[in-house]
Amino acid sequence: PQKINYIVPSNFNQLRSTSKTASIHHRKMRSLSFKQFALLAATAAVGTTTTSRSTTTFAFVPSSMVATRTRSARSNNHAIANNILRKSSSFRLQSTVEKRPEAEAEITEEQAGKKSLPKIIQGGMGIRISSWQLAREVARKGGLGVISGTAMDVVFVRTLQDGDPGGHFRRALATFPNQAMVQRALLKYYLPEGKSPHKPYRSLPMWSFQPPRQLEEAAILGNYCEVWLAKHDDDGTPIEGNGKVGINRLTKVAMPTIHSLYGSMLAGVDYVIMGAGIPTKIPGILDALAEGRDCSLSIEVAGASDEDADKYAMNFSPQAFWAETDTPDIAREPLQRPDFLPIVSSTTLAQSLIKRANGAGPTRGINGFVIELNTAGGHNAPPRGWKYEPNSEEPKYGEKDMVEVQKFAKVAKGLPYWFAGSYGRKEKLSEVLEGGGNGVQVGTLFALSDESGMDPSIKQQILSEIASGKHLQVYTDPAASPTGFPFKVLQIDVGNTLAVPEIY
Repeated sequence: PQKINYIVPSNFNQLRSTSKTASIHHRKMRSLSFKQFALLAATAAVGTTTTSRSTTTFAFVPSSMVATRTRSARSNNHAIANNILRKSSSFRLQSTVEKRPEAEAEITEEQAGKKSLPKIIQGGMGIRISSWQLAREVARKGGLGVISGTAMDVVFVRTLQDGDPGGHFRRALATFPNQAMVQRALLKYYLPEGKSPHKPYRSLPMWSFQPPRQLEEAAILGNYCEVWLAKHDDDGTPIEGNGKVGINRLTKVAMPTIHSLYGSMLAGVDYVIMGAGIPTKIPGILDALAEGRDCSLSIEVAGASDEDADKYAMNFSPQAFWAETDTPDIAREPLQRPDFLPIVSSTTLAQSLIKRANGAGPTRGINGFVIELNTAGGHNAPPRGWKYEPNSEEPKYGEKDMVEVQKFAKVAKGLPYWFAGSYGRKEKLSEVLEGGGNGVQVGTLFALSDESGMDPSIKQQILSEIASGKHLQVYTDPAASPTGFPFKVLQIDVGNTLAVPEIY
């Protein structure tokens, strides 16, 4: 009961672990389904092996040997194992790895992790501009597709009230581990015919330090659905390719953060990317959620004293949350801990995060960086020495606000990093790769793609303006965002947007 053991037989085309056995430890293995256990077995077995495509039978036998892998290697193998399970029929599993010549040098786990990193990250853009459809297409091509976690609780209940066009959310909800929770949401918000365009949406309560249960559930379910849909084809099978799926959140939009992260982790999110603030507490929260432990996130409250800091925090207990639904076993099931990439604008901030973050390990739970320069779309870090005042002019950036690729490598402590902010061109990608970086993050180009969630009429007008050769103006607005960070606004007279002066 404490050890479940397996062996990969010889008809797996001379797999290197053919004659070896291994055991997988799990604190409550008896609660696993066959599919869950087979995923663990396949993950451990396939890790450092290669063979031609073949069909085999997994046999489970006693053993005293233990196979160990680093978390990064296990993460790489999950895609292989998922693919195996997706093609399985009863106990017959389809191998999808390729044969490696015997003379080839052994690849270290560090090298394997390096090779699996994406060169292109599709930037997170809310609200739902970086939709699951966009993230899925990027992941299919081998990049890191990123969904926006901003306001997914509201997106979730409004989509259900619109009749869930295409049935996508209901397809994802059918895989959620607690169906009673799903049924509550459907009964409360789902309208099969969709609401009348002349009637308002049924709204959610506002977030508070003790959020009502329905709000917690909406945030968890909404983020679960968006990530699950990005990671699966329309028939429910995992997407092909080696791409990963991440979630982007704004640090300043703090109250829904833990619930949003938890919902995305239940769906198997691979990366968490956060900017618009300094996310020092997020690594520790990811560590805790992966292990089913209680966690807390302090909320900055204007005028609060240091003594009151403990009163202003969002607290979440997976055990207590699932105990209320009589499904405590869900909290005991360990989750994949996603890699965490904070968005920074300077080497100083990167160094500070490595020192001050509260995660485990030598880099304190930070697994890489996205360096966003001031020409990036969306939110920008303010210029050095700049402070917002009412009626402030457009912030001015200078040499002190720039970061060089090669210089950042010296402070990255061996962690991977991607540059963003006018890096959506092949020559800029080459510049980063040659300078020691891992790639680029691109937002604006993807915002104009077919799969983005931008209003099609607005998207088409922008594309038409670009095609005509017209020079479009972008304004760095000091007041457009409630986060207090400067925000990019495209100056184009289109639709009912804040780009129109009268509406602004």
